[in-house]
Amino acid sequence: MYLRQARVAGEITSGRPDGLVVDTLMTTLAGFQTAAVTVYPGMSEAWQTEMLDGLLGTWSGVGGRFC
Repeated sequence: MYLRQARVAGEITSGRPDGLVVDTLMTTLAGFQTAAVTVYPGMSEAWQTEMLDGLLGTWSGVGGRFC
């Protein structure tokens, strides 16, 4: 698992059609998120990432499909 670099909500990052929905939803849910700054005060970056992973499902990373 990794923390995303700062992204503007809705920014297209993968360049793949199947990644568009995931990237848009991820950045919309997170708003602005960096590895150094938490989105929600009092919550660690790791916990926020775990929450987003739970909402989005598990990304297989192979062929861009959800498991």
